[in-house]
Amino acid sequence: MKRFISLLLVLASIDIYAQGIWVVSELTPMPEPVTNNAVAGATVNGELHVFSFMGLDSTKIWSGIHKRGFRYNTITNVWDTIAPVPDNLSRIAAGASTVNNKIYIIGGYSVSQTGSEFSSKFIFIYDPDSNSYSQGTDLLIATDDHVQCVWRDSLIYIITGWSNSGNIPNVQIYDPANDTVLAGTSTPDNNDYKAFGASGVIIGDTIYYGGGARDIGNFEIQPKLRIGIINSNSPDSISWSFSTDSAVNIYRSGAAIFNNNPIWIGGAGNSYNYNGIEYGTGNGVNPLDNIVQYQTSSGQFSIDTGIGLNIMDLRGVVQIGTQYFIAGGMDTGQLVSNKLYRIEYIVPPGISEGIQKSAEFHLFPNPATTSFEIFVPSSKEDSKWYIYNSVGELISKGQMKESSSTIIIKRYPPGIYLIRVETVKGTRERQFIVAR
Repeated sequence: MKRFISLLLVLASIDIYAQGIWVVSELTPMPEPVTNNAVAGATVNGELHVFSFMGLDSTKIWSGIHKRGFRYNTITNVWDTIAPVPDNLSRIAAGASTVNNKIYIIGGYSVSQTGSEFSSKFIFIYDPDSNSYSQGTDLLIATDDHVQCVWRDSLIYIITGWSNSGNIPNVQIYDPANDTVLAGTSTPDNNDYKAFGASGVIIGDTIYYGGGARDIGNFEIQPKLRIGIINSNSPDSISWSFSTDSAVNIYRSGAAIFNNNPIWIGGAGNSYNYNGIEYGTGNGVNPLDNIVQYQTSSGQFSIDTGIGLNIMDLRGVVQIGTQYFIAGGMDTGQLVSNKLYRIEYIVPPGISEGIQKSAEFHLFPNPATTSFEIFVPSSKEDSKWYIYNSVGELISKGQMKESSSTIIIKRYPPGIYLIRVETVKGTRERQFIVAR
């Protein structure tokens, strides 16, 4: 694969993200340092929150693994503590996914005083509106350090990972609507696919997951991108393939979506135990200062370096449009972090002139339930609009023949969305909320 490195990601020139830079901001720190924590986003009273569940504290030893929960209000910039996950054991390496504004905390593993590790089958359901937990049906196979991603805001895919004694090829699919777990088409039963510490996303009907460690030798990272095509008529049926080189070693990186492409934020270039010490060498591992992108149109990777974000040991990224939130993790020197980062892709003035020109528009009501009006003042030409969900997927688009138009959203699940409007004067984006 061709590999290129640049501070400016050069994407398709017709897109609004033609050229720009990643900008990293530190927000209000978490109540305490935590790493290997399950992170997800959801709304409370129409306001986006970042949630952290369970994890490991700054001691980095077995007794520092806990069940504590925290939430951050992106509007007020304030953290508060919520009830702990009602598990019988504390866990790390779980996953958290949001479907219809409920968060599903899945799998993970506990560590005993003797060092024994136990993978979990448990699924806990957190309701942000009532600030309460319930327990779902168990996984078919106990799993931790797995790939966890959502298909069409309806099904959660739990892909490969570790189960007590080794990596597994299993794909488990949790259906929140029916509280059932299905067996999906397993990955091929070999180390090209099986991995712990890998991460990925689903875009449309395609699964992308990269990196992770194999379970032989010193748990070397597999520099591969695996691709799974989901049969939309039978979503437990998946066709698997992989690239021979994913351009970079990635371990416990945060996976997200940018411009309809999968990206991986931070992580490490070496595999390590939960204390940040590399398998086999006993050396401490430091994080990558990278954002890796796989461009689905060309099949090539780009690596954006030197963005000012040194963080690893991630189990989730909260995304809204082109903003990404990372809570906790491990900093340089294996220090457990209490930092909350916001990462944004910014198009500076002069780089994409059309974006900087005025293209004001209004929409109301906001929040909305079934529809809203969009109004583009003094628009004499056709305007185009595009709507993206909270993970950056394009879910709808249209064209305006007049200065105002009604957009129907009654089939949209509750949550935060992004609308982009393009006119001859330029392009603007705005968030809107679907509330029920």
